[in-house]
Order: sequence, then C-alpha cells, then structure tokens
Amino acid sequence: MLTWMDFVLATLAIFTGAAVQGSIGFGSALIASPLLVLIQLDYVPGPLIIASLAFNLAVTLRESHAVRGKQVLWAASGMIPGSILAAGVLAVVSQGAMEVVFGGLVLLAVGISALGTRVAPSGMTMMGAGFLSGLMNTIAGIGGPPLALVYKDAESPQLRANLSTLFLMGAGISLLSLGLYGEVQMRDVVLALSLLPGMALGFALSSRILPAIRKKHTRPGVLILSALSALAVILREII
Repeated sequence: MLTWMDFVLATLAIFTGAAVQGSIGFGSALIASPLLVLIQLDYVPGPLIIASLAFNLAVTLRESHAVRGKQVLWAASGMIPGSILAAGVLAVVSQGAMEVVFGGLVLLAVGISALGTRVAPSGMTMMGAGFLSGLMNTIAGIGGPPLALVYKDAESPQLRANLSTLFLMGAGISLLSLGLYGEVQMRDVVLALSLLPGMALGFALSSRILPAIRKKHTRPGVLILSALSALAVILREII
C-alpha cells in the first residue's frame, strides 16, 4: 500500500530523472528506476514504462527536426526480440530473484554508460544496441545506456531526438511484450498516472535549462547515484 510519503519520494525521483534526460538525452530511468524500486517495487517495470511514453513523446516532438529515421528502424528491429525474451524471463522468476537481476542490470547499465569506447551507429550496431535496450527496458525499465553508447559522440539535438524516439518505440514494444505474458495490470496504469506530474515538471525544467546544461558535468553524478541505488536494491534482498 502506497503512502503519501511514497508518492512524494516517487515524484522527486521521477522529476529528477526527467529533468536530466530532457537536458542531456538519457538518464531518466537510470536515475528513477532503482530509486522507485527502493520506494515500491511495483513501480517497475510496467508503470515506469507507461509513464515514459508521454515524456518521450514530448521530447521527440521538441527535437523532431534531428531524428535519423534509418538508424531508428535498425534499432527497433533489435528491440522486438530483446523485449519478448525479457518478458518471458519476468513471467518465471520470483520477486526476490527479480530484485537481484534488476540491480545487476542497473549496474551493467552504469558500466555501459561509463565506457569510453566509440561505437559507430551502423545497421548492425544499432540492431545490437536495440536488442540490449529492449531486454533491459522490459525487465528494469532502463533501455537507454546501450543506445546512448552508440550516440555518445552525436550533437546534443541529434542525441536527444534519436534517443527519445527510440525510447518511445521501445516503451511500446516492451509493454506489448509484457502484455503477452499478462504482466501489465490496471494497477500499473494507476501507478503510472501518479508519476506523470513529476515527469511533466522535470520536462518543463529541462526545456528551461538546455542552454546552460553540460553533459560532461552531469553524467558522473547520474552514474554514481544510479550505481549506489542499484547496490542498495541488491543488498536489501541478499542481507
């Protein structure tokens, strides 16, 4: 049962994540997802994915002039099998095991995001990144890091535009995959609606701070906070 304090903390978590992602192109789920699990496990993955649809649609419309259609289609072709595989995993694992898997995926996402490796956005790399993104998004609500790795050298408008478009498509694919296994319920929709005010405020703030934001300054903080939150999720389950 959610309390008012749970709602306030969840709103703060999603507000922070939305402000960061709206500014630098990714980071919303990476920040919010492990924090939401600590508040209430039911927030992830369904409600977080549902809520992200509106947010990513808003960013996509704001940055639509910079979208690269062919790259998006290659990535989407990888998301579908990744999402279906992940939904199958969710249908058979226990809640305790899921928390450990979730924490591990967040740490993997942090590791991918911290890599200095340069990956060119070719058809095969986009498909591979899409597969990993679909897998991680459907299980943990975090699909950004594999795609952000491919786009890390892109100009900021292109990075935000393509990632938000892919996140929008990925959210839809993940929800369909979860629905095939009965993993999306009406409670997920209600919880998603409770996250929307924080997302809207975070998006509004990101539009105001875009001229001043510097990705190289915010990225280390995003990764550290995400890693600490993931470790807390894992330790809560195994201790």
